[in-house]
Amino acid sequence: MAPHWTVDTPLRRDSDRRQALVEIDALVALMLGIPAEELCTVYRTQFAVLYDYDHGQSRRTNYFYDANGRLVPTSVQQVWKKKGDYLSWSDRTATNASGHEYSYELPFQTYDREADMTAAYQEFERRLALMRAERSVDAEEKSVS
Repeated sequence: MAPHWTVDTPLRRDSDRRQALVEIDALVALMLGIPAEELCTVYRTQFAVLYDYDHGQSRRTNYFYDANGRLVPTSVQQVWKKKGDYLSWSDRTATNASGHEYSYELPFQTYDREADMTAAYQEFERRLALMRAERSVDAEEKSVS
């Protein structure tokens, strides 16, 4: 993904779409004056199903992503949990509902939504402070001249 987003920027990988949602949550919280800690509390308490998928608390599966950022389907996760990282190509392959076959690349990983939201929040907070400082300098320069 390019450093600057435009309407022509596709978010094709599951991990990219997930990160975009995390960043939108952080931006909205920042705009509403909700601190990052409270954003994480809202995530844990009001979005319990999403929290459960992220952490796999009560289900046998949770969100795992492959090395290419694709969401690993349950069928592949189940084999991986039994065999570990010693999976054959066929063990790592699944066919989706549209009939397309995909092979998922190791390592499989999860992401920490709270850490990602906090990092995004802090980054946007830093950028906002920088923009405000630049505007303040510009306003001072205009008032002096």
